[in-house]
Amino acid sequence: MSAQPLDAAARNKTIDVKVIYVAATEPYREPNAPVSETLATVKAAALTAFHLTEGPLPDGRIRTFKLFHGHDELADLSQTVGQVAGQAHALVLKLVEHVVQGVA
Repeated sequence: MSAQPLDAAARNKTIDVKVIYVAATEPYREPNAPVSETLATVKAAALTAFHLTEGPLPDGRIRTFKLFHGHDELADLSQTVGQVAGQAHALVLKLVEHVVQGVA
């Protein structure tokens, strides 16, 4: 998936962003997100809305969360929601928990 740069007119547009987390009863929604908003900002807002934190767990494992668009992991969180959505008027993302055994 290639990121398309935003032109000047697109920077003033908004998009309906929804983030689904399987353990939550309701998705996180930002109905008027600027298309210039980064995935890092969306991820941080979703983590806050779902009361989740990343980092070490008491048993030594490390918990992080990844964003997906369809089956594609969105590793570059500097991308904007507009770049990921393209011409779409809405963007649905999935937030997936990733736990790694700690190194002892």
